[in-house]
Amino acid sequence: MRVLGWQLSLNRYVAFVYWLTVVVLSVTGTLYTDILTDVQGVPLAVSTSVFAAILAVVFGVWYARERTLSIHSIRHARRELFYWLAVLVTLRLGTAAGDWILELTGWGPGTSVLLPAGLIVAIVIGWTTRRERCVVLLARVHSDPPTGCETSATGWGCRRTTGPRFGVCALTA
Repeated sequence: MRVLGWQLSLNRYVAFVYWLTVVVLSVTGTLYTDILTDVQGVPLAVSTSVFAAILAVVFGVWYARERTLSIHSIRHARRELFYWLAVLVTLRLGTAAGDWILELTGWGPGTSVLLPAGLIVAIVIGWTTRRERCVVLLARVHSDPPTGCETSATGWGCRRTTGPRFGVCALTA
């Protein structure tokens, strides 16, 4: 936690300290999640659900206190603490969810890299095709699409139509 203290003591962005903090939090987040699972026997479904709930609470409290979640408005210690807490919980959630997916699918390290790679590709496609304001839900949709989105022959339901500025889009099968 000394690295986080170093990061919090700075009044400007220093790339080395920032990325060192990210790496340290990533390693410790993975370690603590693995300890919960391997040593304490907490099922991955439970830790994934708990970390998801904690992250929702962190974002909820952060927004309630600051009225923004924008990383571009982090100009004082309280917002930066919210930011780093969100990073820490997100990293733990990512470890738990990733391990849980591997447990459920039985995928090995080679195959497992395809899921995050596919998600990154989907995000890049969404960004480059001007669908960046949509939340892409990788799920099968069994009902009518939400307001602001349409279905299409390709399965991408994200088009800027009438409705909310931030539409919800879905990859349908």
